[in-house]
Amino acid sequence: MLSFYDYLILSHLPLSIQWQIDRSTLNFNKLNNITNELKIAEKKVEKDIYLLAKNKIKVVTYLDDLYPNKLRNLDDAPFALFYKGSLEYINNSISIIGPRKPTIYAKNDARSITYYFINEGYSVVSGLAIGCDSIVHNICTKYNKPTYGILSCGHLINYPKNSNLKDQIITNGAIISELWPNNKVVAKYIPYRNRLIAGLSNTLVILDCPRYSGTRTTLSHALNLNREIYISSNALLGRNYKDILGLVEDGAKLLEL
Repeated sequence: MLSFYDYLILSHLPLSIQWQIDRSTLNFNKLNNITNELKIAEKKVEKDIYLLAKNKIKVVTYLDDLYPNKLRNLDDAPFALFYKGSLEYINNSISIIGPRKPTIYAKNDARSITYYFINEGYSVVSGLAIGCDSIVHNICTKYNKPTYGILSCGHLINYPKNSNLKDQIITNGAIISELWPNNKVVAKYIPYRNRLIAGLSNTLVILDCPRYSGTRTTLSHALNLNREIYISSNALLGRNYKDILGLVEDGAKLLEL
């Protein structure tokens, strides 16, 4: 069965060799003339492991009991998650998200809705972006409640820039990424991050949902996973009210607190 070490070895082998390997057995011996490639891969893996240890980045794989239960339902569940902090409360979470440029209604809801759910005993998952996500995480850390920030880049990237929010989050929760620590912020990674936000909880709460925001991709993933979806009723007071009504017609429920 594939271990994390095997996973790293495979990632450093040429694709022409990867395609020949049966990943259920990982029998490298059946392949001819790959001794040099294996030695090169092993040297790279040594550097990989050193990098993780030096930066205190932990790893949980699909094979581990600590792997988040709800992510196992994803067809493309990541084999490994890199994280800082603790995953102790990850399986009792609710996801709360909103746009980077929130209305005054969305800002207020980010505070009040997050406060409500952490006092109901939930941990909170969000996307560590500026705007609503950061407000959600800050409310959790203010009251020393566990929250989980999902990155669309690696841990060694300064994102959010010059923010101590990540350090506050790992006190009771964790920062999580499926990307290698050196992976930079790239737009194509955001939908993959959003599927983790939708996948980690049974319920997704949307504070506001502009038509062209990343919130839409998270919503799409949540719908595909049959998650329960709520949208703040106050979003109807903002400029995106027509879009919100359309989402309600598609099955999302209005949340009033």
